Amino acid sequence: MSTNKSGSRQHVLAIAAAAVLIAGFTGHLAKNFSTIPVASTAQGVKIVADSLLQTLQLFTLSSRGEPGRDNWLLVLARLGGAFVAFGAVGRVLLAFLAKSREKVRLASLRGHTVICGYGDRGRLFGSSAPASSCVAIDVADMSDASGAKLLRVQGNAADPDVLRSASIAQADTVVIGTGSDERNLAIARAVLVAATVPRETALDLIVTLDDPALADSVEREDAIVRPTGLARRVRVNLFNPARAAAVALLGSPLWGRRALELHQPRIRLAMIGIGDAAIETALQFLRVSPCCGLDKPRIEWFAPAAEVRSRLLARVPNLAHLLNPETDAAPETPLRWAADLVLHDVATESALIAARLQGEGADAWTGIVVAAASSVANIRLAIQLRRDMERLALPPCPIHVHAPAATSLDSLLAREDNGIHAFGKLAELCQPKPSDAPRERLARQLHEAYLRRRRADTSRPVDAGQGALREWDELAETYRRSNRRAADHLPVKWLSANFLSGRALDAPGFPETLTPELLEALAAIEHDAWRIDRELDGWRYAPQRDNARMRHPDLIPYAALSHATQEYDREQIRELWAFKPE
Repeated sequence: MSTNKSGSRQHVLAIAAAAVLIAGFTGHLAKNFSTIPVASTAQGVKIVADSLLQTLQLFTLSSRGEPGRDNWLLVLARLGGAFVAFGAVGRVLLAFLAKSREKVRLASLRGHTVICGYGDRGRLFGSSAPASSCVAIDVADMSDASGAKLLRVQGNAADPDVLRSASIAQADTVVIGTGSDERNLAIARAVLVAATVPRETALDLIVTLDDPALADSVEREDAIVRPTGLARRVRVNLFNPARAAAVALLGSPLWGRRALELHQPRIRLAMIGIGDAAIETALQFLRVSPCCGLDKPRIEWFAPAAEVRSRLLARVPNLAHLLNPETDAAPETPLRWAADLVLHDVATESALIAARLQGEGADAWTGIVVAAASSVANIRLAIQLRRDMERLALPPCPIHVHAPAATSLDSLLAREDNGIHAFGKLAELCQPKPSDAPRERLARQLHEAYLRRRRADTSRPVDAGQGALREWDELAETYRRSNRRAADHLPVKWLSANFLSGRALDAPGFPETLTPELLEALAAIEHDAWRIDRELDGWRYAPQRDNARMRHPDLIPYAALSHATQEYDREQIRELWAFKPE
């Protein structure tokens, strides 16, 4: 029974009941008063009370008609009362049967998807799975949830009994997205307890965390799954919308390609706004920025400088070296070597920003990112900024707007060929089975290739206890993230290889031949990308490696590495050749 039909039937019964009450009461009054030609006040009150009681008895089917005395209103009321009574009983029986049938369906489910928190994100993550194999758990009433076949369980998903009612032990995927990070982590712990039963396949656990810093901390510490010892049985995937938007935006080397095509010495990126997506885009850009043919990038941030500084340092303390250019840039200084970061203390008003863009030199901007707090504000600012730039005769450049939510302005962007591009749409980011996504598969393959190289290298002893020398399912999350980010940088390596080989910049794959010169250049940017990633995660240089203190002796320029260490970067590039598209 669909929700619309159920609601319609409810309305019909309510209207019928009201009609019965009116007709029955009126009919009984007329009948009862007709039996007493002259009624006293006391008799009148008694007749009214009796008429009301007799009217209510219409719904119990205990009211008996009196042929010859009943008026037509009473005849209709008795028929209507029977209709309402049987209809109500039928609804109860149908509800009972539906609930029983739903319990049977729940108990028989295998390999299904459980969605804890049936909001927008839950719907999106579960949209690819058949409704008949989805179970939605929410504390709110889901009677208006679309889809007749969707199974629903009302209750707190952190309650073990509620999880058991959703057959959590037999589920293939669990999506947690209630809108509260604290509640999501509590539910994740409850799911892990329920997942301790033997499983033929690993459980995919998708946990939404809106706070990027919290998501980083939980990943870095393996705070969800590792304390339980369930790493092989549960694959945890943390979904942070801002991080996912940044990864998707930089999934192709759009800014590097544009800078090379315009013969710019380096990428010149303008960042507007200080929403989470702005912070995450800047960090992801730093990770994938090393590119052959370009000097270190320059990021210029147009927003209240004090707030930008505070938020950046809260996310990545090592960024202090970028924010303080007066400090010495020794070879081992974290991140100072990787980019230039300039803060422009300006309010997020398009005319002011356009004027500052005009005043910051004659070089063309490679790209602009608008990522303040809301989709509507970002889109409006981008449209006005484009107009202001045209008015000031600034060279056109792509404007990327963070717009996760669908708005009435989306159609405006689609109609205007104005170089404005939306990114971060939740409908595109909330994809099921992240463990099977291309990025994750490539990261796993890169790690497996690394293990093969290390195990084949007899010159360096392999310590099984060393963090990075474990199978993927046993690998600490910090090393998994490093492999994912190596996968993120792969398109930039393709671009770099094409540039150095004189091929078209947008040509797919690598050149046919990996020359010694090309190998050395790509090995150098591979090391730079790894170094940036480690330093953003908080690692520092030290003569001796110390994983606990996050210290590493190879956090120095490629040219200063030992020949043996350089060879590992070269081997990484040789391995990548196996992944090049045909």
